[in-house]
Amino acid sequence: MRRFVRHLLFVYVVAVITVVGSERMFWYWTGSASAHLEGAIFYSASTAGFLAVLRRFEVHSWWGVVLSVPIYAYITEGVITPVLYSGGPTPVFPLWFTGWHGLLSVLLLFVGVRALAVAGRRRWLAGLSVALGVFWGSWLITSLLPHQLNDPELIEAHGELIPLPPASFLGYAVVFTGFLFGGHLLLNRVWPTEPHRLMARSDRVLAVVLLLGAALWTVAVPWALPMFVGLCWLQFRFLRRHRTQRDSHAPTFLEALAGPVSWRSLVPLTLIAPVAAGTYWLWWTVDPPEATLDALFWGVITVQTVVAAVVLLQAVRTTHRTPTLDDRSPPVGERRPVAPAPGGDLRPGAEA
Repeated sequence: MRRFVRHLLFVYVVAVITVVGSERMFWYWTGSASAHLEGAIFYSASTAGFLAVLRRFEVHSWWGVVLSVPIYAYITEGVITPVLYSGGPTPVFPLWFTGWHGLLSVLLLFVGVRALAVAGRRRWLAGLSVALGVFWGSWLITSLLPHQLNDPELIEAHGELIPLPPASFLGYAVVFTGFLFGGHLLLNRVWPTEPHRLMARSDRVLAVVLLLGAALWTVAVPWALPMFVGLCWLQFRFLRRHRTQRDSHAPTFLEALAGPVSWRSLVPLTLIAPVAAGTYWLWWTVDPPEATLDALFWGVITVQTVVAAVVLLQAVRTTHRTPTLDDRSPPVGERRPVAPAPGGDLRPGAEA
């Protein structure tokens, strides 16, 4: 039972990390530490779904991770909320949410940071932290747009929407960069050493609950359940092929990312807060016209959507062209080369 509790804590800590991207970088209207920890409880469903996909399909490469991250977005915006279906039965919203939740929150803030920290790539992590800071500060300055400040749904949920001045934003960024830093450090203590037998059963329960959750939205949105099932089926189709490409001796991503990670390897993350606050202050001081902020707002959404589409298509293309293990079987009498042990080169672009 202790191992099962450890698995649950692992899921929750990963959720605490990913919510930094999914919520705190998206807006600051719910910016308290307690709201963050409470939100991570709900996001644990999305996190559990993503981790279950990594485990069941034996994801072992970066392209495999790219194929896996959409499930986090689909659960977050298609089960926890019905926003995924707001654009109709089209790929626009799924792609945008894959770009935000999947690529930003999961691929970069969880997998990317963890991989760079395990490999000791501090310069890479520093570069990623600076890029994240610039993005964070630039995106949240769009909170000054009238359609953001006067959004009736946001006002009903959070009351009067008052933009954070730069000094307050610095404190906000420091707090949630701290959650990101502390979460990755805490993963050393809760990372599962081996799969627990109860996890296989809980995966099945999770799948049923998620399907029921999507089905409930069908009452208001007729295409909710077919769309959710169709998106998952398409994702799993290519992940099944990805699983057949793994040598049994090769480490999975979950094995390779197990660590341990020292606090020194995570120090570059502390760059995120000051860079984000500095970027936010610069925008605030310049006080750009509404048209500029509007272009920034829609530009970020467009870029995220296009990047998600391109990256996913490349992952599908690579997976389709990579031969399966059976295709690579050596002639009778020859021995297959042994794959490297876990903990190899985890740099972006390298196979795990």
